[in-house]
Amino acid sequence: MTDASRMRADSWSASDWTLPEWQCRRPTRPATSPAALPAGVSKEVDPVSRQIGSFRMEWLRSVD
Repeated sequence: MTDASRMRADSWSASDWTLPEWQCRRPTRPATSPAALPAGVSKEVDPVSRQIGSFRMEWLRSVD
């Protein structure tokens, strides 16, 4: 993350959406339906060394 993007994220406020000039703006995709795209993350752990081998993403009905 760059310094500019960090500053933008830190200065963002949800109350901006109540301003008249912001009310017709389309919200971003994650803001509209976070529950519509369920995703899961699980980790593969080596049973002997207990080291994390990998992470697996499960998106909607995908296998891996």
